[in-house]
Amino acid sequence: MSIAKKLSIAKALLPKGLRFLVKEGYRPLHIQQRAFDRALQRAKLQFPNKNSADLIAEASKYVAPPNIAPHPTGGAINLTLVDVNGSELDFGTPYDAIPQETDNATFFDAANISEEARKNRQILAHALQSVGFVNDFTEWWHWSYGDRYWAVMTQANQALYPAVFEQERIGLYKHS
Repeated sequence: MSIAKKLSIAKALLPKGLRFLVKEGYRPLHIQQRAFDRALQRAKLQFPNKNSADLIAEASKYVAPPNIAPHPTGGAINLTLVDVNGSELDFGTPYDAIPQETDNATFFDAANISEEARKNRQILAHALQSVGFVNDFTEWWHWSYGDRYWAVMTQANQALYPAVFEQERIGLYKHS
């Protein structure tokens, strides 16, 4: 079943008047590399005395290294919820906030968010987990199905989706 179909089923599980707002899905590998490089530079500036492995761990709280990143598979989505007016609900941090700049309030189970934000995160989780998505615990907005992260979290034997190279996507569209 496609990611789009899963989202359609999950939407039916949301309270009346709420819907998903998808912020990002597939991300080409070169953009993933650029984002990771920026996060690594930010970590180096913030933690000048940390070793290379620790800096990669810090950067990975915000952006996955390209060799394991879920977005290049098309199986990862970043999304939030909006009300009938299209206004985003309170999730405690803005979408795409940086964990280190929010005292890790981006983490799904963060204790330093309001009760309303916690409730909204639970609504999001209920709908998405009901159709098989798993959350990247460092980002309340990031959900996966079929990628390597999903495989690890669900103890699947393997991921359903490998990374898709941009040239392959272009080729798919040319032949469709």
